Amino acid sequence: MFALEGIRVVDAATMVAGPLGASILGDFGAEVIKVEPIAGDESRTFGPRRDGMSGVFSGVNRNKKAIATCGPRTGSGSSTSCAPRPTS
Repeated sequence: MFALEGIRVVDAATMVAGPLGASILGDFGAEVIKVEPIAGDESRTFGPRRDGMSGVFSGVNRNKKAIATCGPRTGSGSSTSCAPRPTS
């Protein structure tokens, strides 16, 4: 059993410091949900890549589930399409 097991954290931070802190909470057992813009977190473009994934992004977003925020709602009331993005 981990110290933060059963705790849910919503991570809406960008860049490095906030996501790293949320990853550490995940290291201790919290369920961390990463929320990012539909275009993706800016840190996806930082540093060297392996298999198309930024090493910086992978490092600070480990232990997370991911969702992307959706675009504005259309006139019919439904939102524009968006899909979860992989964090690692």
